[in-house]
Amino acid sequence: MKPPTIIAALGMAFLCACAKVVPPYVLELDEQKTSGIVARGGKIEIKLKGNHTTGYTWELSRNASPYTEFLKEEYEGTNPKLIGSGGVSKFVLEAQQKGHIELVFTYNRPWEMSAPIKTATFTVDIK
Repeated sequence: MKPPTIIAALGMAFLCACAKVVPPYVLELDEQKTSGIVARGGKIEIKLKGNHTTGYTWELSRNASPYTEFLKEEYEGTNPKLIGSGGVSKFVLEAQQKGHIELVFTYNRPWEMSAPIKTATFTVDIK
């Protein structure tokens, strides 16, 4: 290699090594992807399969306040024309402070005092 080529290659390597890695602004999680990294001020979207027609719903049982702020919950049926079909609950939180958090969701009937039939745990690093 000629000296200018070597200098250019070394310069590019240095720039790549010094580049700041920015976490995503929106982190999408579900039953298959249960952990991730999000930027402070970003959104955490968690999707969980369920069936509201049975009376069972997903609830955020352990929030990571003050690291996150709960924004909203939505439910969308996968086939609204089919009676009794399931759907997806989507929870949206905002990442407020840097830290390592754990979010725990429970799947139960709110009026029953029994243990939940399912739980889902998600871990998030807020950068």
